[in-house]
Amino acid sequence: MNYAVLQKSLEIPDVEKLKAAFAGIPGLTAADAAILAKDAFGVLVKGKSAEVAGKLSGTLRSQGIETLVVPESELPVLPPTKFLRRLECQPQGLIVYDAIGRPFTVDWRHISLIAAGSILVSEFARTRTESTSGNFGWGDAARMGANTAAMMMGAGIGIPLPGKNKPVTEFRSEEQRVHRPVLDIFLGRAVARYSVEIDTAPALLFQYLGARRTKDPLKDLTLIVQDLARFAPQAAVNRGAYLLRENAGELFAYPSKHAFHEEITWILWQFSRATQAGGTS
Repeated sequence: MNYAVLQKSLEIPDVEKLKAAFAGIPGLTAADAAILAKDAFGVLVKGKSAEVAGKLSGTLRSQGIETLVVPESELPVLPPTKFLRRLECQPQGLIVYDAIGRPFTVDWRHISLIAAGSILVSEFARTRTESTSGNFGWGDAARMGANTAAMMMGAGIGIPLPGKNKPVTEFRSEEQRVHRPVLDIFLGRAVARYSVEIDTAPALLFQYLGARRTKDPLKDLTLIVQDLARFAPQAAVNRGAYLLRENAGELFAYPSKHAFHEEITWILWQFSRATQAGGTS
């Protein structure tokens, strides 16, 4: 059985402390410490044996980093996402629209987690450039000189024909690192997930806000998260949604989609553990 080492809190651990804790742990190096310090959002390490995970938890504790060792089978598996381009927060429920615009109402009691943030992703941007290139033909031997023309013709080399230049279009793809806002809504114990494509169709997404709409995407997203939290007060929130709910005026930045998902996994696990404890008390 594989085990995971989870943080007890979401504080990002110090790199030097991680390096010290990783010393002598099989499969972990100082280079891993630098990566994990940037990507530490609840779930530090996965795929370790009980012995290695326990030893790592002990060395982390000696560095002031409190963790728990958990069987990976106990961690929630995030469900496949259903992408939304439009939703409405109404008193009767969360109204979501499918790909062809049909509405479906979700009872507010089923909302278990609201997660928002700005994720750093890699995208390829296609750029178009135009240039002018000569139109090559065999030209006028008299102008070029008979000997020169003959030599060029024999070598298969074309002679530029004046006045017949043609535009040439070239396309180039370049990788870019950009932040993209995202909003995920989870139902039940992670049985379903709606992911809102904020950049794709903001006009449809923010339409229900009506007169409240500001046309500032961050402010409008803040209003949606606040509506979700108001109608579903039982729902847990990640750090990104918490800041929007509290009207902090900023979108929490995640270094990767993996970090965003690891934090969600950690929150859902904590939520499940608290629910089980409440049920057995």
